[in-house]
Amino acid sequence: MKAKKPPFGLRMPEDVKEWVTRQARENMRSQNAEIVMALKEKMDRSADITISEQRADEARVKQGRETH
Repeated sequence: MKAKKPPFGLRMPEDVKEWVTRQARENMRSQNAEIVMALKEKMDRSADITISEQRADEARVKQGRETH
C-alpha cells in the first residue's frame, strides 16, 4: 500500500490558476498532475541547459589545451 503524501498548500495568482485549470482539462489530468508535469518539464529543460553548459565548458577547456 502506498503511503499518502500530506497535502501541499500552494497560493498562486488567479491568472495562473485559470491557466492550470484549462491545461488540466485539455490534458485530462487533475490540476495537481498538471502542476507536477509543468514542474518536471521545467526541471528537464534546466537539466538540459546545465548539460549544454557543461559541454560548452569542456569544449573551451579542450580548445585551450589544443592552442597551447
